[in-house]
Amino acid sequence: MRRMKVILAIPYWAILFVAIFTWMTVFYPFAFLAYCSLTNNTATTITVTPVGTAGSDGTRRLLPLYRTSFPFFKKSQRGAFEVAPNETLQFCYDMDDINFSEIVIGNADGNVRLIVVNEQPTLRQYTAPEKTDFAVTDINSLPSVPSKVKLAADMAQQLGNAWIVYFLSAILIAFEFGRHRLAKAEPSVGHGAAGRVVPGDDVDWRQPGQRQRTRLT
Repeated sequence: MRRMKVILAIPYWAILFVAIFTWMTVFYPFAFLAYCSLTNNTATTITVTPVGTAGSDGTRRLLPLYRTSFPFFKKSQRGAFEVAPNETLQFCYDMDDINFSEIVIGNADGNVRLIVVNEQPTLRQYTAPEKTDFAVTDINSLPSVPSKVKLAADMAQQLGNAWIVYFLSAILIAFEFGRHRLAKAEPSVGHGAAGRVVPGDDVDWRQPGQRQRTRLT
């Protein structure tokens, strides 16, 4: 029976470990964060979506974006950031498993264009980009967006699950902490089988500052 309990507890402890690791990365990011910025020098508001390349096959994905300052929460919004005229968008991403390759730029007229960050994103993976500061002066002068890049950028309309992961992880850690505190607060009830009190056991009912000990006969 005890062995079965241990086996059944393995998934719980594995999930608890992941939860603790998730919050550890918030206070000290194990991720390799690279910082970039884009300035809007046009007269209208634009939308900005950073796109990356993962793997040797050139698969396009949204960059895993994080807060640019402590605590380093992973962002739920992954793209379609609105940048007003003469404003700058700063962002950072985890470059450990993806290469920053393109920036998709859009405006209110539905015009969607592209800034190429890395012309050969399948090479020298996974390193920080050589250029980290970008600017848009005339959106119409930028090249069009390839279909595979646009497909990845369209995913930015879907909210990420980062906050759900943080919330559930916090609940699990709080539950385990509370369970541990309650277990330590339970009084000792002797040496009987399964924690039962049997004749001959010494039961210590003392509270802090009290001296009282009862022997059951």
